[in-house]
Amino acid sequence: MLRHSLTISPIPLHRAAAVMISVAGAAMLLAGSAIADDAATGAARARELVEHGRLTDGIVACVACHRDSGQGDAESAFGNLTGLTETYIAKQLADYRSGIRENRVMQVIAAKLTDADIAALAGYYSKLEASDAKSPLPAPPAIGVTLAEQGDAAREIPSCVTCHNVAALAGSDTIPNIAGQHALYISRQLEAWQTGARNNDPGSIMSSIAKKLTADEINAVALYFARQKRKAP
Repeated sequence: MLRHSLTISPIPLHRAAAVMISVAGAAMLLAGSAIADDAATGAARARELVEHGRLTDGIVACVACHRDSGQGDAESAFGNLTGLTETYIAKQLADYRSGIRENRVMQVIAAKLTDADIAALAGYYSKLEASDAKSPLPAPPAIGVTLAEQGDAAREIPSCVTCHNVAALAGSDTIPNIAGQHALYISRQLEAWQTGARNNDPGSIMSSIAKKLTADEINAVALYFARQKRKAP
């Protein structure tokens, strides 16, 4: 009986290395392609929701209130979404959906949004150019300047610029950019902090501060920030 032996020659190291590099390169290309596809899918999803909504779920187009520019509407208190970070926008939409942040219009819309919808919209609006409200505004009353820049130590009200520093801080994932935001929107948010309709900030700091402000002070501070230059995050 003849016996045949099979001899396997080792692959030279340089060839093995070349194969490994080739496989790794292909994997990176595939991963990059998947990321690009995900980004393209997210962008398309966002554009569809922004421009057309999803009427089968009762979601109206975002531009109906926030305009194509993302600036919103000063007279209707629809917020300026430009100049906000992706994480901040995503958190607000999630809070509307869960009911932590109350708003009759936004809660109905957010309740129908999926996690993918929220991620897509947050990514879309965070990439828009930061822009200010276009309408001319009068100078704020002196109390608005004082509270914004100095606060009121006797009432334990810190200055607004301690966190919302219009000179250096454009905004962060937890502190929104309110420079160049609509005055009426800012007033409505401070009123919501007062009543508890909004209570979704770290440590309930805003609730504590807002409850110490009078209606005139709220309007004065809102006007102060509405006149400031909006910056990109």
